[in-house]
Amino acid sequence: MGQMFSGPTPPSYRFTLDFEAEPAASMSPATGDDINLKALLARTKDALIQIQGYKVREKTLRLFSRATERPYLCFQPPPSMLLAVLDPLSFFCLAQSCQVAVKKAIEAPKDVQINTDAAAALQDNITAVKSWYDLAEDMAVVLPQVVANISRQGAITTSPELAAALAQLVAFMYRFDQAKLYESGIQNDFSGYRRVMNKCSGVALPLDESAASVVSMFVAQPGPFAHRLGVAFQALGADSRLVLAELCNACCGTIDRSKGKEPAQKMDGFGSSVDFCRHVMVGCIILYDRGSKSGAFGSRDIAVVKCCTAAKKRGGADTASLCNALKYSTATFSTSPDRVQEILED
Repeated sequence: MGQMFSGPTPPSYRFTLDFEAEPAASMSPATGDDINLKALLARTKDALIQIQGYKVREKTLRLFSRATERPYLCFQPPPSMLLAVLDPLSFFCLAQSCQVAVKKAIEAPKDVQINTDAAAALQDNITAVKSWYDLAEDMAVVLPQVVANISRQGAITTSPELAAALAQLVAFMYRFDQAKLYESGIQNDFSGYRRVMNKCSGVALPLDESAASVVSMFVAQPGPFAHRLGVAFQALGADSRLVLAELCNACCGTIDRSKGKEPAQKMDGFGSSVDFCRHVMVGCIILYDRGSKSGAFGSRDIAVVKCCTAAKKRGGADTASLCNALKYSTATFSTSPDRVQEILED
């Protein structure tokens, strides 16, 4: 097992960060043009809505597919029924469910019309997946620059607006990847698209074969954003990784001081501030672990025992997901110290 470094709790555990502050709208990196953080954050919110929509499409197909003769479209129930069964964010993204179309194409691989119909049915979903890939690539460029910019300014408390932006991006990574784990329809749709893309006619395809091959490797990852961003963070120095550690520790301290209780006030789009801190804390550990050769669990920078204990004992409704993410979305948990593994054991 790995080595557990003992010592005083890092000072950043006592930092107080205002995550409800307006995040920085832009940033001027050391080199290059200004970065539009506001636009990037807006794209993360769109991506969460889209992946939540996948879940609703799957549920809606199971609930209502027998009530319609249109094989490629979900039945559109009355709004009153939708309000009873659908998440409001996901209602925005209710669209085609494509497994019926893909199944027909598999059964008739030489039928051009059936394959064309399947490609048409898949267009919106594949376009969404492509937008996620593009977002991951852009975040892989921007996020390390945000961290490096904060590092140049000193402790994370000296850059509250950038810290808020960084926290929202890390929380998005965690939430998107968690949603992706439970949506097999995403990979099924993409596999179906690659099966029919060269057998259809008269359809404007969102991805050609070369691009589809690249995006398929992104989709195949259990946690696609953590994987891509982890690779990007491997190029960072120790000072930049310390920013992630400080953000992680500050979130852990906030969770512990709240004793895991949810405040009445909610953050726009993120649930409660304590819930948000849980996701940022675990997301930071995942990124630090994937970006550091020695990993996060033996780090002197992160209050590892406190963070794992907070996830286990103060995780609220997300306890299982938080602990599983620490165990299975990191690269070095299998060699982590016995004490850490004991905390997170079922």
